[in-house]
Amino acid sequence: MSHTTALLTSETVTNAFFHAGTWACLTVTGAREGLLVEVEDPGSAQPLSPVESDLESLGGRGLRIVAELATAWGTYPSARGKVYWFHLAKF
Repeated sequence: MSHTTALLTSETVTNAFFHAGTWACLTVTGAREGLLVEVEDPGSAQPLSPVESDLESLGGRGLRIVAELATAWGTYPSARGKVYWFHLAKF
């Protein structure tokens, strides 16, 4: 696993626990074309667009980090809440 994969997975899982406040389910799928990481949580709120956070803020950087380093990312509704995902072409 690359440092980028570990960082983005950590950010995604942490955001799920922080914002949903309960359980999260992590699924990692690897293939020749890359790696897909999905985190499902029971929350219905969709993540905001990446924002600039000031140097004093304790949070607010996770989505920007994912958006900058992942090949693609997004969310979709699930039967139990929502899934937040990212794809890395090279891992």
